Amino acid sequence: MELKQLRVLQAVGEAGSFSAAADRLDYTQPAVSKIVATLERQLGTTLVDRGIRPLRLTEAGIALTQRAAAAFEQIAAAELEVEAIANLSAGSLRVGTFSSAGAAMVVDALRSFRKSHPEVDVSITEIGMPSALTRSLRRGDLDLGV
Repeated sequence: MELKQLRVLQAVGEAGSFSAAADRLDYTQPAVSKIVATLERQLGTTLVDRGIRPLRLTEAGIALTQRAAAAFEQIAAAELEVEAIANLSAGSLRVGTFSSAGAAMVVDALRSFRKSHPEVDVSITEIGMPSALTRSLRRGDLDLGV
């Protein structure tokens, strides 16, 4: 199954016809019909009762669109979360330093960063030697090393 197929099936169920779903999605009616037919073939069951007007989803179609709606909500939440992390309004920052660098510049820099990005969880790890700091960065244990 593809998300596109699930969105089309959901639109058919909400709109009550292939034509109305096509208008809603900016597809052609034959494209919508073909997408639903392909999905039905893949799943081996009828998803749309074509014998009544307005069209109705079968029990299998309703179950699938309910699960799809939950999946779409999760995808939307994931997109928002990724956007927040990309905009530095959420997420975490793992900083590694060794003692002389930490005292000299890291504290002031992170204080300024926290003022600009208060929702980002910042953790600082003091690592004894610069070579150990480099190894931690390469392993992905840290996001930033000073």
